[in-house]
Amino acid sequence: MINHVSANVTAGPEDLEGLVSKVLMSLTKDAKAFSYASFLYNSDFFATEQVETRTRLCSVLADFFGPEFQNSYWNTNRAGVAA
Repeated sequence: MINHVSANVTAGPEDLEGLVSKVLMSLTKDAKAFSYASFLYNSDFFATEQVETRTRLCSVLADFFGPEFQNSYWNTNRAGVAA
């Protein structure tokens, strides 16, 4: 289960790794957590985030849950491609 990390936090370069660490620490690798993370960390969440934040967090989320669970938004945006 996820203990939600604050939404709508714009992470600057110095805060990016801290944000990524907090998100990862809040995750478990199961279907329920994947479903909840997919709901939270979607295009709405990333709408106000910098490209670097979206790219890094999508990459980490896709790696953490994959290959068992796949999220097309994370997979598309892990390379920095705007969706």
